[in-house]
Amino acid sequence: MSVLSAPSIRDRARARGEPAWLADVRAEAFQRFAGMEAPRWRRTDLSGVDLQGLARRAADAPAPAVKAPKQTGVLVMPLADAAREHPDLVRPLVGIHPRADKWEILQTALWSSGHLVFVEKGVEVAEPLGLEERVAPAGALARDVVVLERAAKATLLSRQRGASKGSLVLAGTEVEVRDGASLSLATLQDLDHGAHLLGSRRATLRRDATLSWVDGQFGAGTSVVVNETTLSGPGSNLRFIGAFFGSAGQHMDVTNSAFHDGAHTSSQLDMKGALTEDGYSANYSIVNIGPQARNASGHQHQETLILSEGARADAIPKLDVENNDVSASHGATVGQVDPEQLFYLQARGFHELAAKRLIVEGFFGPLLEQVPVEEVREELRGALVGRLKG
Repeated sequence: MSVLSAPSIRDRARARGEPAWLADVRAEAFQRFAGMEAPRWRRTDLSGVDLQGLARRAADAPAPAVKAPKQTGVLVMPLADAAREHPDLVRPLVGIHPRADKWEILQTALWSSGHLVFVEKGVEVAEPLGLEERVAPAGALARDVVVLERAAKATLLSRQRGASKGSLVLAGTEVEVRDGASLSLATLQDLDHGAHLLGSRRATLRRDATLSWVDGQFGAGTSVVVNETTLSGPGSNLRFIGAFFGSAGQHMDVTNSAFHDGAHTSSQLDMKGALTEDGYSANYSIVNIGPQARNASGHQHQETLILSEGARADAIPKLDVENNDVSASHGATVGQVDPEQLFYLQARGFHELAAKRLIVEGFFGPLLEQVPVEEVREELRGALVGRLKG
């Protein structure tokens, strides 16, 4: 890629056959990016990494192909093609988000892969839809757009694997669940442990919409991930389940948020994670209940299990309530393996690794039982227990 500038990005978009409106969005995003300060995360330092240089390299990486389902009323296609063929659908969801930081805006300017998933009004998708992204060694700048029209119902499994040491993945997802629709979403990433991941997934729920979201974070050496849901429509509901496991050299910075704008909305955020060797996690959970969100209910809880002396965790829950007619709560715990429990299992013939696996499975078990899709539940169970090696 030539030297980055708004004109060069516009020319690049035109050379790819992208519509003029998308070229304008990309150029505007780069202008915004060029004038912004880089974010300073309180517990994550990437100041020594040439993120812009890695992003330029990743933008030229080949885009993975995804097999589209054959079902009436369901559309799964590359986002670049969708921008040409369905501009009215895509255009509102590929712009600059008001809360986007510098690197998310660069992703808006440069994304080169990703898909549109669209389910028509009233359609119920019988089988889970799958987005399986095998990231190239150079990394990826990927953006997915998911839209369920009124009263639609679907399950979407999004998996991200691959990349390589020193590569960058800038990943973004925009989800819109419209009036009365229901989406069961699983976002699972297991990138190479030497890769850098900056991810932002944002969902908007309209009137009486329901989102059941399961997020699994297992890969990347350093990751900063934001999972954010805005409950804009009255009666909308979010159920969020997050699980993570960090091991040697991994640094995980994850924020899970629910913003209540509509009345009679409800959210429940539950996160569990485990850390071994010198793994580190900063786990933020935020529930914001706005002044118009009367009779809203927002609750969150997070637990982290420390499996070795070198592992560390910070759990940071936050409630921001601007309405008195609400129900809200938060809680967080960080604890080590109970030595008596470990001794008990070893005294009955389990070696230390097998005993720890049983403890980890017992720790995550109650949360996993709440995962509504069996395929996702078993994949998470295997990933979590399988992280303990020996």
